[in-house]
Amino acid sequence: MADSGSYRLRRYGVFEINQASLQLTYQSNSTFYQSLETNPLNGGINRKFSELLKSTIENHFLHALMRLDFKSLPSSITCKNISWRIGVHQIKITSYPGCPGNPTPEGIHRDDEAFTVQHLIRRHNIAFGENLFYGESKMPSLDAKIRLLQKDFFDSYYFDKSVWHSVSPVESLDGINEGYRDVLLLDFVPIREGILLWVCLKKIILKMIDKFFIYIKNFPEKEKTHQWQHIHNSINKTSSH
Repeated sequence: MADSGSYRLRRYGVFEINQASLQLTYQSNSTFYQSLETNPLNGGINRKFSELLKSTIENHFLHALMRLDFKSLPSSITCKNISWRIGVHQIKITSYPGCPGNPTPEGIHRDDEAFTVQHLIRRHNIAFGENLFYGESKMPSLDAKIRLLQKDFFDSYYFDKSVWHSVSPVESLDGINEGYRDVLLLDFVPIREGILLWVCLKKIILKMIDKFFIYIKNFPEKEKTHQWQHIHNSINKTSSH
């Protein structure tokens, strides 16, 4: 990363979902781009991450989760025959005694993607890592309007591109051993652009202003634990971005 940090590890892949049929198609390109305006630290370039493992790409629970998250977006999504791109990010933030890990080194920011969903996979021996939300005005508020600490497996929330947000650094809880925070982040971007699409997105964002996060805990704990065990262990520890 541009700050020379090696505390953030990531695998990344892209699916396409057909809105009408909910059919998912995996795209082989794992290049990720953010504008400098969105990410002044690491933006402005195409970043290449380690690809998702084949077992993850074919994971039926991941497919069901992507469909669930897509259908959980506001019901005002009424544009027909539009495909969406889903970016799948497996992210591990590590922390060692005296060396905190920073989930958002770019600071308070907005995302380029239309919608983002984040699921907590695991917290181990860490303190902090609080999700902070600063509203959707032209500039972020001076203090966080909402603070959310994801503690339990699959604590989840979503928000749209209008929301300013950040995550506080994580620190080793016992001050002796390594700690880490694993999250699964899914971002949603419409593929087809045009006047009709932007009208629909405007309606979506306006309806989300007063409720830009929700909890999603619709899968049985046993099923979630079984299906995600291999994903927890699959993040490439040689890819730090």
